[in-house]
Amino acid sequence: MSERRREDSATNGFVAFFRNVNQGQRGHPTTADLLGALADAGFTEAVTFQSNGTVVFSDAAPSSAVTLERAARDAAADPADPANPGDPAVSSDSAGLRYSAAARDAAADPADPRAAVDPRAVSDVRNALNARTGIEREVFVMLLQEIVDIVAAYSLADDAARRELTLHRGGVVDIGDPSVVTEAARRRCRLLACGPGWTLASNERDRESNATPVVEHLTGGPATSRGLSTLVRLVERFAR
Repeated sequence: MSERRREDSATNGFVAFFRNVNQGQRGHPTTADLLGALADAGFTEAVTFQSNGTVVFSDAAPSSAVTLERAARDAAADPADPANPGDPAVSSDSAGLRYSAAARDAAADPADPRAAVDPRAVSDVRNALNARTGIEREVFVMLLQEIVDIVAAYSLADDAARRELTLHRGGVVDIGDPSVVTEAARRRCRLLACGPGWTLASNERDRESNATPVVEHLTGGPATSRGLSTLVRLVERFAR
């Protein structure tokens, strides 16, 4: 990929994370199904990454009604909303705090290429996949630049291979709450950082992935996770 194309991907790209997808397995959507669903929703420039329901795409039709989820995640974490108290810039270290503030500033500036757009795209893609295949799968979307920032902040630690990013729709999880700490420990992991619609966890053991059930229990809704090592490779391929 050219340097110019990588720069465009980092600033204008998005990543769709489908929950519970193993392309090629019986009863799961195929790669063609996922790309077709995105195309049906207005996103024709898309490519799958690995076979776990991860798709990188660009906003090829910015004027259409089909847009992304970030606005919904930021709205859910808005401290001005009385139904969602708390500071959305919640993190366990200064790098994460800098990231959260930058993301919030971007969302507030429509001229910033990272700015959020209408959240209906997630529903459109999910409905398109169901219409094509009869298979219902949840899907979460993040800006590729958000993934770049998270990888830069958290991928150099000694336990990076045991870390995973979890996407959800539960606003911001209070990772310092004793009940949250206890629930994570019960499932052999620690929540290290968080932001609107995401958490970063470290599992106690290699090759374990325990964050999804923790976050689903805490938020009462669906979630999906990807290993931080996987995201490092995604960033290397699409944003560097």
